[in-house]
Amino acid sequence: MLLRMLTLIVLISLCISPGLLAESQKELIDKTLSNHRAAQESIHTFYCRVSISSKSERSVSLPTGQYWRTPDTVRIHSQKDNTIEDILVESSKVTSIVKERTSRGESARASVFRVNQPLATCDVWRMALFTFFGPEGGWITLDELLKSQSKLKTIKRQSESGKELIYIDLDHDKAKVEIWLDSHVNYLARKMRITMNLPGSRVWGEHEILRFKEVVDGIFFPEEIEARSYTDNKLDGTTFTTISDVKINQPLGQDVFKLRYPAGVQIMDTIEGKMYIANQEGRPIGTVKNMQVVRTPPLPADGGSQTATEFEPKSLTRWILPASFGLVIVGGAIWFIQRKWRKRPC
Repeated sequence: MLLRMLTLIVLISLCISPGLLAESQKELIDKTLSNHRAAQESIHTFYCRVSISSKSERSVSLPTGQYWRTPDTVRIHSQKDNTIEDILVESSKVTSIVKERTSRGESARASVFRVNQPLATCDVWRMALFTFFGPEGGWITLDELLKSQSKLKTIKRQSESGKELIYIDLDHDKAKVEIWLDSHVNYLARKMRITMNLPGSRVWGEHEILRFKEVVDGIFFPEEIEARSYTDNKLDGTTFTTISDVKINQPLGQDVFKLRYPAGVQIMDTIEGKMYIANQEGRPIGTVKNMQVVRTPPLPADGGSQTATEFEPKSLTRWILPASFGLVIVGGAIWFIQRKWRKRPC
């Protein structure tokens, strides 16, 4: 009798254990978010060099750069041909200094504005898939994305190319976003696919981390990144990004986050609505002028074209991004929407 009871218990256990042991969707979400968040929060200070190349029949000049980061501040230094741009991000405030060398000599301009679009082609956090394309058009963390007005369709474990990944599929007003995270590199994202919500044609892109490096014990960061763009399943272009000389949780120089302004540079501050000539510290000298800033109205619901009237200072970013839609996936999905449905001033 005892043997029969034990046999029955074993049989019942075999029948019900898969259901009891199965990982619920909430458990998988919580575990994924917790580990992904911890991986990012383990990076207190960061520095690297960036190099971008394009696989294209056309000769496309692409930038190189450097990137510094603390939890509160980011600096991006990028160079393309004879143009250099320095960007400093503090909270939501962005300061940009652009220097150009032409046959007529050197020129410089500076601007201050709110974060409302991709910052620069050398924005490493976006390239490394530490941020994702959100429903408001900006780039946000995975926590913010899942808590936003996005509709989570699927989260599940999935095998791909011999790797055990966590697959996330969600939709929002701007795009369908698919993300693959790898538990073997602390739940960092290994791939993202964005399919834009545009009428008429299917425009999409894939952004894939080809190789991670364990920079310090237990802390991983991407080394090689590939971005591919497609229209109706036709490959439009491919870009490759190399992240090198990575330093994590090491002291940064005291002056890393201190910009030096060219003496006599003109600053356009679209936050305060002011325009003035500045000294090397960025302080006004002479007359401070008020300028009228006209905000761009939202796109109409039917997706029709319109003319934008918002003032925006010229920036290295504005003409680097069109070089390749692969770079749009890296740092400028918004740019593509604006180019397709708006005409913006140069």
